Amino acid sequence: MNSLIINAIIYLLAAVVVVPIAKHFKLGSIVGYILAGIIIGPFVLGLISDQKEVHTFAEFGIIMMLFLIGLEIRPSELWSMRRKFLRYGFSQILLTTLVIGLVVYYFTEQINLSIISGFVLALSSTAIVIPTLSEMSQDANNTGRSALSVLLLQDVMVIPIIALIALLSPSGMEYQNGELIQQFNNVERFVVIAATVGLIIFVVRIVGFRFFHYIAKTNQREIFIASILLIVIAVSYIMQLIGLSPALGAFLVGMLLSDNEYRHSIEVDIAPFKDILLGLFFITVGTSLNVTYALDHYTLALAAFAALLIIKGGILWGIAYQGDIEPQQRMFFAVALCQAGEFAFVLGGFAYQAQLFDYNFYTLVNVIATLSMISTPFLMRVFLKRQGKILNDAEDLDPGEVQESEIIIAGFGRFGQIVGRFLLSQGYRLTILEEDPDQVRLLREFGYQVYYGRASDERILETIKANKAKYFIVAVDDHKASLEIIDLLNKKHPRLKVLARAIDRRHVYDLMDRKVYSLQRETFLSSLAMGEDILTHMGVTKNSIKKKIKLFTDHDNSTLKIMKRQFDDNENYSLTFRQRQEDLKNLLSKEENQMKKKRRPKAKVPAPKT
Repeated sequence: MNSLIINAIIYLLAAVVVVPIAKHFKLGSIVGYILAGIIIGPFVLGLISDQKEVHTFAEFGIIMMLFLIGLEIRPSELWSMRRKFLRYGFSQILLTTLVIGLVVYYFTEQINLSIISGFVLALSSTAIVIPTLSEMSQDANNTGRSALSVLLLQDVMVIPIIALIALLSPSGMEYQNGELIQQFNNVERFVVIAATVGLIIFVVRIVGFRFFHYIAKTNQREIFIASILLIVIAVSYIMQLIGLSPALGAFLVGMLLSDNEYRHSIEVDIAPFKDILLGLFFITVGTSLNVTYALDHYTLALAAFAALLIIKGGILWGIAYQGDIEPQQRMFFAVALCQAGEFAFVLGGFAYQAQLFDYNFYTLVNVIATLSMISTPFLMRVFLKRQGKILNDAEDLDPGEVQESEIIIAGFGRFGQIVGRFLLSQGYRLTILEEDPDQVRLLREFGYQVYYGRASDERILETIKANKAKYFIVAVDDHKASLEIIDLLNKKHPRLKVLARAIDRRHVYDLMDRKVYSLQRETFLSSLAMGEDILTHMGVTKNSIKKKIKLFTDHDNSTLKIMKRQFDDNENYSLTFRQRQEDLKNLLSKEENQMKKKRRPKAKVPAPKT
């Protein structure tokens, strides 16, 4: 017990220290967990020696991860993405497995080892790629959606690969326990397994819906969470008893509940447990990584790492070339998915238990996966910048062909579109800059004068003749990018009147520190309009609403200026905020009293007697 508590403290302390640093350098939390594990592991600081107790919790994290993956895979969605699955997903998995398998077979001459290693390294890292794409605002375009289809199919393929590992294992399926079927022959085992899986599908699919409805009526969230964990753990244990992977059971339960009306509540309630346990798993991956082996065989490790990126990246580029991904984005698509993923550790561990991998090969796979996952965020950023340069070159913008406009808009999303459409309806000519290539293509089809490019690039500003414009509207939806654009405009084009979209209060304060002609909070006016609708339905007169809105707006704008000076002082900031709220309440109350006096009828004066 004492060793478990000490190990838990070390693991949590390493995560608290290292993960925020990794996030700061935009490596992602998963890489942070792995690095934390490497640092505290037996091959670096040596703070962790016995990992058996912690591994139990880490394996539970994998079970919860597969449950949530299954929960996200709805049969109807899979069918709607069938073309991308066939075009990108299946092609990538089969080709990568084939090529890597042939390379491994050339050096080892072991067919089963080659097949499994090909499948293991064909899978990419969902945990790293999706957050990085989102952070780079690349998840909603065609490249991001195509990458998502590949990752989704890879997640689905994990379960058949686990079954294949069991099938190819020299010891059969015995390494997965299977206490209930050890006494049966192969045919009887198959019948028992099929009957058990069928029974689980029936119970979870039919009884599960009513069960969750009954639990939800209790209005006790902790019981709801406990019921989810009970089902997942119970089915996972049953799977283990019949010789299958517990992870398969968790994945199956997730898929069966994916069409349940409580699906989103389940996902939200389980997510914190999954994140913590998954983080613990990646720390244990780091602690178990044999750094000594990697250093002693660094030539082999680096060569294998480079070979993986080249082989997998080349295949992905070829698939993108044959698909509908824009030429300028193909290299970024390939780089985003060319790493080995988190399932390399899971499936590699299964293969090692199944005696398909020896210790050295298993360690080499872990080293390759770790290096490729750590390098992915760096590579994606490098090639995203390169993609931007290629796109800008592909536009081949000639300053002589770009029409001069009084108004330039940077960012033509949900905010910029409204501004742009209104100005165009008034007859003004606009020049529009947009970073999303798909959006650029779509806008051009509708006849907009729009160009691909980042407004923070001085060369782009010169090309679109920013020096001839009078107004520059910064409507991008990224806080940092917005400030970079404004700083460049203030420095290079101080004559321009800059109008900016403010995303939140922190952004407002940053904009107030800069030379901005006008700033508009993106949700302020629409929120006031909603408040106006409510007051109208409640019978308040239009004249009264107009005065109240003006009072509120003036007070809120003055509050912004006062609060800005105290933003970094949490105590005084909250005190000032409460005081300003009280002032607003008194101000509106005073105005209401004045309105009532004006509406009060005057007393009638009796006529003089004659």
